[in-house]
Amino acid sequence: MNLGQRPVTFRATGDARYPYEAVVDGELWRVRVNEFPADPTPYTVFMGDEVVVELMEWPDGWYRPPADDDAVERAEYEREGAQFERTRAIRPSTLVDRDDDDS
Repeated sequence: MNLGQRPVTFRATGDARYPYEAVVDGELWRVRVNEFPADPTPYTVFMGDEVVVELMEWPDGWYRPPADDDAVERAEYEREGAQFERTRAIRPSTLVDRDDDDS
């Protein structure tokens, strides 16, 4: 059976990066929201710690609670903050090509 055809009810986790989880046959399924379009798919599904499927669309047989606008905003804030910290660590001297032969 295709995973997307199996009825699954997910619950909200409060985690903006992994906002949904469900226990299916005793195993934890987690859904990660990818940084689309940087990642090729908007969702990645994990069983335990193993990636089992990348999803372009949410399967019809899967229920998820409505999106938490605060969690979405929090995820965007965290992503932008992480990007700022990465760029802040770049030393200005690495941005300039200094050719010592011209002096």
